[in-house]
Amino acid sequence: MKAISQPSARHPNAQSKNRLELYGLSVLAFIWISIGLYRPINDWRATGWLVNYDFSFVKRGLPGEIINWLLPATLEVSIPLITLITYAILFSLLALITRLLSETCFPAAKAPSSERYRITTPTLFFAASLLAPFAFQQFFHDLGRYDTLNWLLCGLIIAGFLTQTGIQWHGIIIAPLLPLIHEATLFMCAPTLFVVWGIYTHHNKKSFTPLLLGGALYFASLIAVLLYGGIPLKQYPLFFESVSETAQGFTPSEDAMQVYLNEIASGAQTTLSKLAGRADNIAAIVIMLLPFSWISLSLFRTIIVRRWHWLLPLSCLSATPLYALGVDFFRWTAAIHFNLWFSIIVYAVIVNRQEMLIQSLCDSKTYRRVLWLAIAMCIYLGPIGVSTFLPERGALIRGVAAKIHFAH
Repeated sequence: MKAISQPSARHPNAQSKNRLELYGLSVLAFIWISIGLYRPINDWRATGWLVNYDFSFVKRGLPGEIINWLLPATLEVSIPLITLITYAILFSLLALITRLLSETCFPAAKAPSSERYRITTPTLFFAASLLAPFAFQQFFHDLGRYDTLNWLLCGLIIAGFLTQTGIQWHGIIIAPLLPLIHEATLFMCAPTLFVVWGIYTHHNKKSFTPLLLGGALYFASLIAVLLYGGIPLKQYPLFFESVSETAQGFTPSEDAMQVYLNEIASGAQTTLSKLAGRADNIAAIVIMLLPFSWISLSLFRTIIVRRWHWLLPLSCLSATPLYALGVDFFRWTAAIHFNLWFSIIVYAVIVNRQEMLIQSLCDSKTYRRVLWLAIAMCIYLGPIGVSTFLPERGALIRGVAAKIHFAH
């Protein structure tokens, strides 16, 4: 591996100024994306937030149960309330990611002296991270989905590792909550979380007890959801009526409620036939996102400490089986790329090689050119989509322009 020269120390005031600028940029990006891509939460996605444990223990019932605890008895769940909760989750996730990126883009060192660009390479890296088609653009397009809540909880577990004392025990409490929110965490985020946790534990010579307990409780919770979380068909009418009573101003979607029945994989054959018809679209989006994949894997190759740490990028492919289980093909593609991009950034901080990562970016004009290409793709592609291929191309420009025109 090519040796990378150590950067010189940065004045703490300059470092704080750069981080403050990043927080300001992140808020502006959040506002830009929310204006360009805002759509009201529809009845289908709002329905999940109505489900709680009043009828019985049921999968994906934890968010609704928490709302049930916190909401005064005189109020019912409405779409404006769900929108407010979703925005709070998104903004919290933004704060976590911005903090992580500030540690990576501007560690306690300055960029190499060759970095005399008006827009520095770390700033480009930061912008690509926030505007990526698989990140906040995707979240706003698919507003109301539980995915962002689960990634926020994973982020909170990882944030504990990155404190000065390296907290792990909170993960034992948070990890078993993930399957209670959505059982698909088994594929979407849990494998990457536990690999990150294992690398942190091994690299910092910590006890494996919190990891083992957190993993055991996660799988115990998942098994409980898979065995007892479904609603029998004969009880479904009563279940639907119970859920409907908690709604205010909208009617629960019957299609959305079907996922709570015991029949888990009845549509697998239909899903696979639809997958075959979308294979060209999935291949196209993977090719379009190659700038992000290349940057992630190339940087990881530069900063990797041990060979077995290649398990981390491999774990990001864990969402692949979902292509056979559900028709949200582009949602699964977004999950894979989100995990890959941000897990590499987390890895750099865990193994204390964020300065090496950012200086590798700054030392290479190729990275800079590819980052510009990635940002151009962010603006052109819009969100990846859920079951529809690139449904809002150029939304960051067209959406804002349309709203400005409407305001006039």
